[in-house]
Amino acid sequence: MEKKKKMKKKPYVIFIALLLLFIFAGCNNETPDPGLPDLSNITKITAFPNVELGTAGFNVIEGVVKDESHNLLTNIDLFFGEDNAFVKKTDTKGEFAFCFADPHNYEGAQQADYLALDSAIYDFKVIPTWITADPNSTTPSYIICLVIAATKDNEIDFNDLIIAPRNEDGYFTEIFFNIRFDEDGILLPAGYQDRNHVFEEGGESVNGNTALSGVEIFLNEGLQPVTISNEYGAGIEYLFVGDRLEFAKEGFTFHTASAGGGEAGEQLVVESLEGNTFQINGPVPPGFQIRGNCDGNIYILVGEQ
Repeated sequence: MEKKKKMKKKPYVIFIALLLLFIFAGCNNETPDPGLPDLSNITKITAFPNVELGTAGFNVIEGVVKDESHNLLTNIDLFFGEDNAFVKKTDTKGEFAFCFADPHNYEGAQQADYLALDSAIYDFKVIPTWITADPNSTTPSYIICLVIAATKDNEIDFNDLIIAPRNEDGYFTEIFFNIRFDEDGILLPAGYQDRNHVFEEGGESVNGNTALSGVEIFLNEGLQPVTISNEYGAGIEYLFVGDRLEFAKEGFTFHTASAGGGEAGEQLVVESLEGNTFQINGPVPPGFQIRGNCDGNIYILVGEQ
């Protein structure tokens, strides 16, 4: 009788063993999501417009397209891939974003090189402004790009493009304009900011040292400012040799100066023209300043910085 009981247990033991084997096999042989592309057969850098940004295993490239005057270029074709097979239009903000696969595992800057505009219409420059891509890592790339474009009939020479040197970590930085008061003793309201200092009870300006906030900067007689100064100064992403910048703040006139005493060459790089306008003839030198003068006869209003 004991032997018959043991024989009855065997079918259950076999069933449980098979069930555990099936579960174990399922856990260790992950089936690709049927809604995602199979990357095992990808041999070229390839974009995937239908893959959601942030999907595990896919690289991301995004950015914005602007023209030589900093206008957003909307609804234009953007190409990507080793054979430019993928085409995507920029949105109403001039922006784009999509996922891609790179079987070569290139560095981020090389991956960004596969981004292009229609070369029959545009001259352009792709500038990676942020990259997290390590060819020795399995972590997907994340790349942000600034694309500067000009139609060929504008005859813009991209050899004249001016961008700031990258910082010590290798990342893109803006061209910096150090905008300061040109006078001592201009009354500042409570709450006025100068870099990391706040005049909680108000104060007075110091010639060449205190930041002048709220200065609008117009490019090449544009109708809208490309930037407005704050407690640190003002930054512009890029310029071209020959660009003209107008600095505007009610009651102020502007001139060039240098925190270190200045050199004659600096005045040639940022050349003073009439009407608070300056022509950019090369990279802005370190220590260079734009100073605003109001003859000591106005106050800075609370809340305008």
